[in-house]
Amino acid sequence: MRNRSIIRNRQWPILVALVVFFAVQYDFRAEQNADESTPSLTELEVPNADQKKQLRSLIQQIAGIEQTIGTMYDDLKVLGEVKDEKTVLYLAAEYMGDAGNQDRRFFINDRITIFWKDGQPSRFELFRRQAKVRGIYIIRKTMTAESMVEAARAESLSVPVQILVDETLESGLGVQTQFRLPGPNQDNLEDSSELVETTTGSNKRVAIVYLRRVEDRMDVLRKYLQFLRDSENRIRFIIKNKLREDSMRYQRTKTLE
Repeated sequence: MRNRSIIRNRQWPILVALVVFFAVQYDFRAEQNADESTPSLTELEVPNADQKKQLRSLIQQIAGIEQTIGTMYDDLKVLGEVKDEKTVLYLAAEYMGDAGNQDRRFFINDRITIFWKDGQPSRFELFRRQAKVRGIYIIRKTMTAESMVEAARAESLSVPVQILVDETLESGLGVQTQFRLPGPNQDNLEDSSELVETTTGSNKRVAIVYLRRVEDRMDVLRKYLQFLRDSENRIRFIIKNKLREDSMRYQRTKTLE
């Protein structure tokens, strides 16, 4: 009897360990199944609570920078940087990638066009040309979006953004794709092809692809936000540089007292 009791006592830790193991496995599978919602090509992926918070924050930050840029409209006019209610600024021209590997090194050109209405930015067009240092592979990417100030006030989670990508492959062939973030209450999310104006100014029929995944939409907004930050910094630099040049001119030409 005593031996049986000892065996039972030794079996208890094993049984408890097995129960805990299977319980953890069950919870893990249940959690996986909960995250694996039915994929859809006709509906947007619904953001969870944390993603909603991030989306609202990104849109709020974008709107804030837009308003800050709007306060510098008169300065840009003084500088002669507003023509036909447009401002075109070159933000960067630099090498990126692996400095020790020419096959993985690119030359980047960034440009922004601000479209003004009543002294406030109404639309932004962000352009990047990325060319391989060795080879002929080139990506021309144009990101276009209307002002997000009203969307931020309405605490919207959806803002329409279009990204036209024009690729020149190593083979010399060209491929054009337009990625889209749909606006609020947009029902039609089917991929298609449309005639759009490409980066070369010509109209071509290109593939239209909607970004339905939440992470992809947030990634676009993060890149858009960074582009606007770079634009704000560029405008501030131009204004400060003008003030510095004027001061230096005065210091150089003032008479002795």
